Amino acid sequence: MPRLIPSKPNRTMLLSATAWASSLVLFASIAPILRGQTPSGRLPFTQAQAQAGSSVYAQKCVSCHGARLDDGVAPPLAGPKFLETWTAPSRSLDDLLFIIRSTMPKNEGGTLSSADYTSVLAYVLDRNGYPAGDRELTADQNTLAALRLTPPSSATPETKEAPAFIAGTGGTAPRASGPTHQDLLTAARGRDWLMHTHDYSGTRHSPLSQITAANASQLRPVCVYQVGETGNFQTGPVVDRGTMYLTSAYATIALDASTCRPKWRHVWTTQALDRPFNNRGVAVKDGRVLRASSDGYLFALDAEDGRMLWARRIGDTTKGETFTMAPLVFDNLIVIGPGISEYG
Repeated sequence: MPRLIPSKPNRTMLLSATAWASSLVLFASIAPILRGQTPSGRLPFTQAQAQAGSSVYAQKCVSCHGARLDDGVAPPLAGPKFLETWTAPSRSLDDLLFIIRSTMPKNEGGTLSSADYTSVLAYVLDRNGYPAGDRELTADQNTLAALRLTPPSSATPETKEAPAFIAGTGGTAPRASGPTHQDLLTAARGRDWLMHTHDYSGTRHSPLSQITAANASQLRPVCVYQVGETGNFQTGPVVDRGTMYLTSAYATIALDASTCRPKWRHVWTTQALDRPFNNRGVAVKDGRVLRASSDGYLFALDAEDGRMLWARRIGDTTKGETFTMAPLVFDNLIVIGPGISEYG
C-alpha cells in the first residue's frame, strides 16, 4: 500500500514506499524542470555541487539507476523519458528535494547530510543538460518552492502517440485452453490457485490438507527461480494444472511449478509514459494470461507459449494512472482499477 507522508500540503500523494529497490526511484513520480530561474537563465547550482553529487550517486544510487542514470533496473534519471515524466508544472524543486531526502538511501531516508542531498539533485540536473551557474543550490524551502522545471532547450523530450490497440501476431485466439468459467466458479474447492486471492470470495486459502501446523516446520525449498530483476517482489503466483504464472514490473513468466523450469517469458515493451511500479500478478481464463502494465495497458498472452494476443490502452499515465494490481476475470469481463494516488 502507498505510504502517505503528510508533512507538507500537496505531498501526501507523492510517495509509494513499496515499489522499488532504489533509493532515488521516486524521482519520476513528481515532475520538474525549472521556470523560476536565476536572472542569468542558469539554475541555482554550481559545477562543484554536481561533482560532489556524482560521488554520492556512485555510492548510493548507481546499483539501481545505472552509471548513465538511465541504464539500471530502476526508473531513468536522465534522458527523454525522465524529462517527459517531469514536465508537470504543479511540482516545484522543493518537492523534488523532499522526495530525495525522504526516499534515499533505500530504507534510510534522511540519514545523509543536507549538502549530500542537494548535491545529488545538482548532479541529476547537470546530467539532464542544465548548465551550472555561479550560485549554489540551497535547501531553503521557500526558495526552492518558487522554482519550476521546464525541459532545457537542448533536451526536449521526444513524444509519440501511444496506440489505443495492438494486435498480436498470429491472431487473438490462444492455442491453450482452460481454466474455464466453471473452473473459476469452483476455485474455492479446487487444488489449483486460479486467482490472485484464490477464489471469487477472496479467501486466500487452499482446501488442501497435506501441509499442517504439525509438519510446516519440516518444509524445505524444492526449487528456486531467479527472476533476473532487482526490486521488491510483489507478485501473487497463480497456478493452473502445474504451471505457475508470476510477474515482475515488465516480465510475465510461466514456470513448471514442480521444478521451477521456465516454460516461457514475455517482456512488455512500454508504449506510453511509464510509471514503473511493480506488478502483483495475472488472471487466467480460457487459455489466456491477462495482466496490466505500468504504462496503462491491459494485455493478453497465450498461456501455451507467451505469445501476445492483444493489448489495449486503458489508462492515461499523463493523468497519473498506472496499474499494479492483478486483474479479476469473470465470464467475458475483465475488472481492474488504476492506481492514481501516487501522482496526486
